Amino acid sequence: MTLHSSQSSRKLKLKVPLLDGTLLTFETRGKITHGAIQEFEGRGMPLSGGRGHGKLFVQFQFTDSPQQTPARGTRKRSRQPESRYRGEASPFGE
Repeated sequence: MTLHSSQSSRKLKLKVPLLDGTLLTFETRGKITHGAIQEFEGRGMPLSGGRGHGKLFVQFQFTDSPQQTPARGTRKRSRQPESRYRGEASPFGE
């Protein structure tokens, strides 16, 4: 779950969409740190054999944290470097 650091010290009421289309509503427990994980027993993926559900893990990230790591598929692409071969044919077909 991505938040802004100004929300880290407040008690928040959050909603997380689940795979079955329902929403998990919960309140945070005081101060949240970047990368903190909160567990919810019985709200995760179905267990094999139809014996209930496993744990759901919610990890908190802050949009303005210098420690943040990009989520999968959200990594920004770097700009292509300018060619050193301006006006000339590149030996690499650029």
